[in-house]
Amino acid sequence: MRNIRALEVFETANIPFSQLKKSATPPVDIEFLICILALDRENLYNRINQRVDAMFGAGLINEFYGLLNQGYSRESPGLLCVGYRELFDVVGQNCSLERATDLVKQNTRHYAKRQLTWFRHQVKGIVFDAMQPDAFASICRSIKAFFNE
Repeated sequence: MRNIRALEVFETANIPFSQLKKSATPPVDIEFLICILALDRENLYNRINQRVDAMFGAGLINEFYGLLNQGYSRESPGLLCVGYRELFDVVGQNCSLERATDLVKQNTRHYAKRQLTWFRHQVKGIVFDAMQPDAFASICRSIKAFFNE
């Protein structure tokens, strides 16, 4: 997909995508307000586990088999993500569906942790506890204050 996008950019702008990216500089006169909704780790992990259970309950394994029947494989880019890649061992009878479900949960939690780490080092913002009943109102107040400065 990246190659296709690079070719589209070249055809449109007659400039290599790599050169276009190098010349792009973000404007310096724009201020941003970054609002971060955060959950404590235990709550986040519980929600991830519940979401994975719901996905399997809604037929993730049937969806996976349907994709395989359409000709997709372990090498298909869309099946390399967490949630699908663990199921190839179920098909190959190298692990049980229960074990694959546990692996999806674990790998999703690891992915979430990496996202949090990346985000923490990339952007500074106002952190709001998503579990607080007034979280939305607090964000609205911060936005209003930001634009009234």
